[in-house]
Amino acid sequence: MKLLFKTLFLLWFSISFSQSITKDFEAYNGFFNFYYDESSDKIYLEVNELEKEFLYISSLSSGVGSNDIGLDRGQLGNERLVKFSKYGDKILLIQPNLGYRAISDNELEKRSVEQAFAKSVIYGFKIVEEQENKFIVDFTAFLMEDRHGVAKRLKKFKNKEHIR
Repeated sequence: MKLLFKTLFLLWFSISFSQSITKDFEAYNGFFNFYYDESSDKIYLEVNELEKEFLYISSLSSGVGSNDIGLDRGQLGNERLVKFSKYGDKILLIQPNLGYRAISDNELEKRSVEQAFAKSVIYGFKIVEEQENKFIVDFTAFLMEDRHGVAKRLKKFKNKEHIR
């Protein structure tokens, strides 16, 4: 009976990983692993550590060719301390409120302060695939957002000569 159970478990385990959504995608390894699906032009992020804080910084990879606008290549945007958290069928990118902290050994006091001041949800990702403690999310829409406020800055300039 044990042998049958082990065989069924190994079969299920190998089938579930061979049917992974990312198996045919181009893999990129780094601080966060991600996958590129050329056929749909989508990027999938692998989240394997929840509740671990990291630094998130947006930047401009290229400028718009006008110093007057102030959107220069390599310009850094806001830096944020964030973490991934799982809520239901979503992975949320959360920015804790670091403006208020309880400097105490009392866990109830720490929790009270944390609950009293809101966190910011930067983005919510639908989980595309889940295997053990690894989550695959569609990252494409997040990457396409204007986190740096380029559109807002361009709207300030009414002179069409700046925008070609």
